[in-house]
Amino acid sequence: MNDLSLSERVIDDVLGRLCDIKKANGYRTDAGLYVFDSQHTISADTTPAVQAFEGSENAADANGSSLSMAVSLQIVCVGHAKANTQQTGKALRALKADIKKAVLRDRGAVGKREDGKPIGALTYVGSETQPRQPGDETESVVVTFSITFKEGYGDPYAPK
Repeated sequence: MNDLSLSERVIDDVLGRLCDIKKANGYRTDAGLYVFDSQHTISADTTPAVQAFEGSENAADANGSSLSMAVSLQIVCVGHAKANTQQTGKALRALKADIKKAVLRDRGAVGKREDGKPIGALTYVGSETQPRQPGDETESVVVTFSITFKEGYGDPYAPK
C-alpha cells in the first residue's frame, strides 16, 4: 500500500509538473523556480510563482453498500506576476499558458496507482484573473482543473 492517499498522489504529480516550468524547458516563464504547495502571500521578489492546492472534493455513490465511490477532485493553480508593470497582463497570460501546458502534458494523466497506471486524467475547467487587493505586490490568474477517479469506500489510499 502507498503511504499517500490518491488525492495526495495527484497533487504531488501536479506540483512536480509545475516545477518543470522554466524557459530552459521550453516554457515562456520561470515560474517553476517558485512553486508552493499552499495558499499564502507571494511577494514580488518571488515572481513569477505558482501555488497549487486542492479545491473541493465531491463523491458520487458514496454509501456503505458499495466497495468504491467516484471522487471528483478540483486542483487549483494560482500563477502570480509582479503587479503594476506595463507587462503584467502579458505575464499573466504567459503564466496561464505555461500552467496549462505543464499540467495537461501526457494528456493530463496524473498520479500512479500501485500497478503503475495513472490514477486518472485531469480536465481543464477554466481560468480567471483576480483583481489585485490594495497593498498586494502581485497580480494573479487562477487556473482550475478537475479529476475524477474511483476510490475504495472508506479507504482513500486504494484505487478501485
